[in-house]
Order: sequence, then C-alpha cells, then structure tokens
Amino acid sequence: MEKKHHSPSISYVYSIFALYGSWIINWWNTSKSETFLNDIQEKSILEKLIEFEELFLLDEMIKEYPKHIYKSFVSESTKKRSN
Repeated sequence: MEKKHHSPSISYVYSIFALYGSWIINWWNTSKSETFLNDIQEKSILEKLIEFEELFLLDEMIKEYPKHIYKSFVSESTKKRSN
C-alpha cells in the first residue's frame, strides 16, 4: 500500500500564515508615513524654540557684558532716578 501525500495540515498552514502575516503587517505599518505633528503644532513649537533661542542669546550677551560697565550703568540710572 502506497502512502499518499496529503495536503499540509491546517495547523501547519496556520502557523506559516501567522508568521508571514505578522511580518507583512509589520512591514506594512512601518512603510506608512506617520504624521507626528500637524502644521499648527509645528509652527507653535518653532515659535517657542525661536523665543528660547533669543532668550538664550540675550542671557549670553548679559554674561559677556563686563560687570564694571554694568555696575556703572546701574549706578548712573539710580542717580538719575534720585534727581
């Protein structure tokens, strides 16, 4: 009696489908472009970054400004106020 080759078992087909299915779904999801921020959020964040950069530069300028000139400026401005 010859053994006839039967079609693959259902569990075998299902396991192959599950493995390849998850791989295909993962590939499909990673290939889609995702919108991280919409235009309004992006503009708002850019404005905040620009403002932060300006404040940082102002802070650096103040630190570089010689302290004795700053002290003389403060003393002159207080003299003008008292007069």
